[in-house]
Amino acid sequence: MAVLIAAESEKNTLLQVNTGEGKTLLIATLAILRAKQNKTVDVITSSPVLAARDVEKMKPLFNHFRITASHNCEEQLDPRKLAYKSQIVYGDMQHFQRDFLLHNFYKKNILGDRKRECVIVDEVDNMLLDNGNNMLYLSHNVAGMETLVSLFVFLHRTINVPLHDVFIENTKRAMFMRHNDEYVVDVDHKNASSDLNPRVTIIDKNTGVDLTTSQWSEGLHQTIQLKHGCRLSPISLKAIFVSNVGFFKGYERINGLSGTLGSVEESKSLVALYDADLVRIPTWKPKNFYEHVPLVAANEALWLQNIYEEVKDQVIARRSVLIICNSISQVDVVQRGLERLHRLEKQALPGKSKFAQLVRKHFMKGVSWKRVFVNKIMTDCFDNLIVYRRDHDEFDLSGAKALPNCRIIIATNLAGRGTDIELSEGLQQAGGLHVIVTFLPENCRIEEQAFGRAARCGHPGSGQIIALIENDKRIDASETPTIFQLKEFRDNAEVHRLQSLKRRYDYHTAVEESCLNKFWEHSSRVLESVQSIENTSNTNTLPKPMQVIYFALLDEWALWLDEQAPLIQQCAKNCSEDDKHIIIESVQQFLTSHPFNNIETAMKWIKCPQPLLTLGLIELNQNNINRAQSIFHRVIKHFPEYAAEAYYYIGVIQQRITRQVHGKLSFSKAFDPDTWKQWLIGTQEREIVAAINAFHESRQRFSLRRLHRGELAAIVARLQHANESIISTNGFADQHQEYVAVHDAIVGNIDKFLGKPIEAADLRHDGRDELNAIMLRNILKELGITTRTMLSSKLHNDQIEFICSRHPISRKELVTKLEAFWKLDPLGFENEGRPELETFELRRLFKLPSRLDFWNELRELGVFLEESKYFTTRLSETIEDLIPVDPNTFNKIQASRLQFTDVPLNSVKVFKLDDVVNAEEKISNLPQLKAMLENGAIATEFVAVVDPTCLFNLNVYMRNFEGFTLKELTEHLGIDEITARWILSIYVEDKIIAPDIDGVYRLIGKKYSNDLLPDALRVAVEKIFADRFSYTHALDSLRNSFAKAFENPSTPKFIYLPTNPYEDLLADMLECGILMPSRISLAIPRKIDDGYNDAVEALEHIHDFNKIKDIIEANRPTIADADCTLIETQKYIVDNGTDPNQELKHFIANGLKQVAIVKEDTTWLWLMAIGAILLIVIAVVAVVAFGWTGVTLVLAAAVIAIAAYAIYKI
Repeated sequence: MAVLIAAESEKNTLLQVNTGEGKTLLIATLAILRAKQNKTVDVITSSPVLAARDVEKMKPLFNHFRITASHNCEEQLDPRKLAYKSQIVYGDMQHFQRDFLLHNFYKKNILGDRKRECVIVDEVDNMLLDNGNNMLYLSHNVAGMETLVSLFVFLHRTINVPLHDVFIENTKRAMFMRHNDEYVVDVDHKNASSDLNPRVTIIDKNTGVDLTTSQWSEGLHQTIQLKHGCRLSPISLKAIFVSNVGFFKGYERINGLSGTLGSVEESKSLVALYDADLVRIPTWKPKNFYEHVPLVAANEALWLQNIYEEVKDQVIARRSVLIICNSISQVDVVQRGLERLHRLEKQALPGKSKFAQLVRKHFMKGVSWKRVFVNKIMTDCFDNLIVYRRDHDEFDLSGAKALPNCRIIIATNLAGRGTDIELSEGLQQAGGLHVIVTFLPENCRIEEQAFGRAARCGHPGSGQIIALIENDKRIDASETPTIFQLKEFRDNAEVHRLQSLKRRYDYHTAVEESCLNKFWEHSSRVLESVQSIENTSNTNTLPKPMQVIYFALLDEWALWLDEQAPLIQQCAKNCSEDDKHIIIESVQQFLTSHPFNNIETAMKWIKCPQPLLTLGLIELNQNNINRAQSIFHRVIKHFPEYAAEAYYYIGVIQQRITRQVHGKLSFSKAFDPDTWKQWLIGTQEREIVAAINAFHESRQRFSLRRLHRGELAAIVARLQHANESIISTNGFADQHQEYVAVHDAIVGNIDKFLGKPIEAADLRHDGRDELNAIMLRNILKELGITTRTMLSSKLHNDQIEFICSRHPISRKELVTKLEAFWKLDPLGFENEGRPELETFELRRLFKLPSRLDFWNELRELGVFLEESKYFTTRLSETIEDLIPVDPNTFNKIQASRLQFTDVPLNSVKVFKLDDVVNAEEKISNLPQLKAMLENGAIATEFVAVVDPTCLFNLNVYMRNFEGFTLKELTEHLGIDEITARWILSIYVEDKIIAPDIDGVYRLIGKKYSNDLLPDALRVAVEKIFADRFSYTHALDSLRNSFAKAFENPSTPKFIYLPTNPYEDLLADMLECGILMPSRISLAIPRKIDDGYNDAVEALEHIHDFNKIKDIIEANRPTIADADCTLIETQKYIVDNGTDPNQELKHFIANGLKQVAIVKEDTTWLWLMAIGAILLIVIAVVAVVAFGWTGVTLVLAAAVIAIAAYAIYKI
């Protein structure tokens, strides 16, 4: 009857076929009938699991009628393309919609020539009512959106900030969403991704299915990922999309089947939306189902007890029980609760307790309650408990595996819709399956679907709702309602939802789809002009210019549509036809402002840097140098966040120009230093200077990105550690490591042009120790073969913020002093025109708190009664002419002794400083000693005996870091004097600080915090206090330690100040790119001065000069060696030993599609080939013309050619 009605009706038909009535077979039969009418048939099920199961189950029937059938639930593209060649295709809604959009909008040619003719919808109520207004949109990842990671980390860290923004609200919402409820954190079990880290997967509450390819929007998904430390996916925008309603309306004929079409109101909604006839098919046998009285529990303990007792009643009656929960977490709660109650019963002792009386009352009369606890039936039941949490779990209860008696199944809604549970003969005779629903379903259809697992095909069965209302937000907690009141409340809410379903479609969903249709009609002309849009998915090749324009237009469209979201929401709220018309018509304004007749016009409206970088790269590959440079400079000017890529390609351009002008330059080639000096530090128009500057700038900006990402990774790690109750993964940390690997490979590519940074480890060879390597590095610097650390020509805000956040230096001080240093320092041509800046210059420029300065202050204030000075080392080898101090000298513990470092002196070798100074002229290995000092292998050490009276009664302040002035506060905070005075007045009134007669503010209180200041300002002020009062705190700490030491002499006494602040500052400046590291100099001068010969002799004395030359040759700059060529970034990364990963895709998508390499000079091959051809011609002519005399001439010519080749190579 169902097949006939669906086949003969001229309208769409929706059929209610009760559960257990062979709906799967009916769908297959109807599909065969449509296929025999030469129609393509799409069968849409509620989950990919059911789709794959049904097509496999019906395969013999399809084969019998010679009908091809397949499913589209594979994640790989090729199997899906093959599936769509079948006459019948099964799948879930998401897979059909995704392939439809990819085929039509991205021209992936997945569907071939398949048309949307007939669709058969299984569980049609779920598709059309529960998810009728759902919209699937392909994640349109506008390149660069992953840079929002810093925003999400910031929001995750400052969740309590009272701001009202969609991202803020979603961040708050994410904190209350629960794992195993709305989502799971688990590895991908469907092989949709190659990532082995756990990921956030959404769970469909209605069906229990994993929505592997879905994400929440507006930052909610990303915040949950950060919450658990998962790999962060870039936020995506809505550009190309289709709603369930719109997708179904695209078919010529709709046939839907479900076990529950719901109430009258639900039926009306279906008829109105889809213009369909609704038919209810009667069962072939009377329904043998009995519903037990529902139970409502107000707390979890009572709820679990009710479930357990109902399970126990049914199992003792030799029936099996299916317990359906509304989430994975509830499955776990029920499982643990039932197992705990069962253990308690087994362990219970006889007596007159209320529990024992309850047990006696509960079981059959005349049976000893002691025997009940050890009853084999209950024990066997729990030993064979079946749990069905996720759709990848094994759950097959068919055929030989039919469900036997006395079994318990605890499952999510996965078992509540579309799941066939076959019953054994014994279970049917015992009364069939009993279903317990542990929650109040959202509507009567979900309830009927759950109960539909029982009493199928005329078999007996029963069901019961045992609901918990403890945390149900729909219920008034002040009273406990009856189940009938709850259902009435639920049904009324469902009526209101259905009434709004059509309104939302008309004034929200339909508006967006109408806008998309107008956009598509206009932009499809672009696609027609592109011969093959498919190759844009290959990130390793350059697209065609019109392909770049099309995807740039998609980016602009996605951003425009996102801007219209508030207007569309307002339209849906007001149900306004005028608003609807205005929004749809505004699409034309967007299209008018985004013409794409040609590349020139399109370039005017492109607002994203990535298309510009790609277009510039295309021009560069076509050798349109001026046009490429213009595009890259536009990126630098308007999109400084992506200047790293633009500067990189400008460096490539300048390198090519350098080669054309100057040819090959080698460090071993003799030259005139004066000429090189002019060449290297000449005007900015000099090509080599421009190339070096561009590569330096690119490297600097890439390094800043890495630095920023590292800070974010550290913040996320701290937040995870602070909240150990939340499930944590290493996904975000692994993602950062992948980013670092790709970044280092890119920076390494730049270093091949500029020269690799030279560290001591790079100079080790043939078993030479590190000290020898340090000595070699120093000698190379003295010879000018390697540069010193150099100051960059530009300072960026990120660099300034990084340094100021780590060191007590104000922004103004840092910028002013570095700019002044740049102007004053004489420029050395061996340093490429950049001033040298190393530790001793930093000491001169900046005043930083240090342990050594603090120690000197204590000495000057007379705190020390006596002081000894030493050198210490952990090295085992001896130092010539120096005798170590007896270790027993320091074993005696003195309460008044203070040591400069924290190193136990009995664990190192100690030498008197005076011995070192006096023996300096006698030490033959002085370079070794200097290298050890530089490496930190030996360190200065001071030991003093403190005068406690002087320490505790100091009545003067130290010169530094025991106060600050009004001017220093204004400079550090970057505020005006009026605001600074207001801040100071607050802290003075609170008796935290007080000014002295010189206007220096001193610390007089024990705390910093003041709630009168805004949080951001208070944190900045407290940091200044910590920096400017660092010596005050160190002194207080020492006093506390000495006070304790008088009671316990073994109390450790530490000076809580940095030991090497200037070395730390130098390292941070190198890390953020303010300083450029030491490299092999592009211009290696042959210095002729007094110290040169001595340095060479020392070099040759301790090293093999030829091997040193090989090391230098391997690390020297290649920027002027040969022409560079562009290759695919992924190929370069893989060839250099870095595995391709997701972060590499982001680098490529952000514009770095190609990198440059210096190709090997093959000119000599061409010369040899041409020479050989000429020799052959000459030989033939000479032999014919001159005989043996000609042979002599040929030999002479060959000798000349070989000599010319040798000269060329030299």
